[in-house]
Amino acid sequence: MLVIELYQKQLPNLKKVTPTEWNSLCPFHEENTPSFHVNEITGQYYCFGCGRSGNHHTFIKEFGIQVDEKEIVRDEIIKSTISGLTDSISPIVIRQLHRNLLLDSRKIEYLIRERFISYFSIKKYLIGFDPDTERYAIPIRSRSGKFVNIKLHASNKKPKSLSWKAGLGSARLYPIDALYRSQIILCEGEFDTLALQSRHINAITSTTGVESWQDEWRELFTGKEVIVAFDNDEAGREGFEKVKSSLQGIAKDIKVVTWQTSIEGYDITNFIRDGGDVFKLFGIERRM
Repeated sequence: MLVIELYQKQLPNLKKVTPTEWNSLCPFHEENTPSFHVNEITGQYYCFGCGRSGNHHTFIKEFGIQVDEKEIVRDEIIKSTISGLTDSISPIVIRQLHRNLLLDSRKIEYLIRERFISYFSIKKYLIGFDPDTERYAIPIRSRSGKFVNIKLHASNKKPKSLSWKAGLGSARLYPIDALYRSQIILCEGEFDTLALQSRHINAITSTTGVESWQDEWRELFTGKEVIVAFDNDEAGREGFEKVKSSLQGIAKDIKVVTWQTSIEGYDITNFIRDGGDVFKLFGIERRM
């Protein structure tokens, strides 16, 4: 529940008068002209008629409303830090989600043992957990370093992946700092990417799947050695052809991993779980 929704439930004639301000007939005294104002960002209210003031916490107590204040605080933080669909997400939100994960040893163990993501990578990339959706949270940065989305993952749910908020799910490269090195493994999905990063292999992915490769990314791969390791399925094979066509003449070299299996959908995580040597797979030297 957002803060303004709390007021709307108690004030049926509440109307928006500016991008952040709402007004209504005051619930604390009788009047015919609306003089009760609410700021949807701060949650504060003030009546120009009777002088009554406070915030959403005060409002809850005044009316004896039964709500989950933790949910309101969470949404208040989001509302105050996302003032539009194109704005960045506050590091406060990222840190809280990260803290949620660090306090849960079972969830950390799952990432380490089942997804092969190291504790170092969990800390480096600020991987978190969102209790409201019961999904792992992967912060996505823009090229300027701002947090522009949080991918929410759960292998046992449909869909497996969600964006933090509607409108934030644009295709992006993750992690963006992988572009700083000359050799890049282009794989499918954030978890596969993090599993390779955990083994000191420079990997990157598109946040919206292999079908969403953007031609505007071409210049970012200028002069780089690119190895494509998409999943072993039709989408993965078609994705490679799209990337190859886009990067031809831009990248220094483009190779594709040939999976030695007929298992449909076989991927990096499966390969690591089966005891495969990822350095040998990519033909690169092992880093100490």
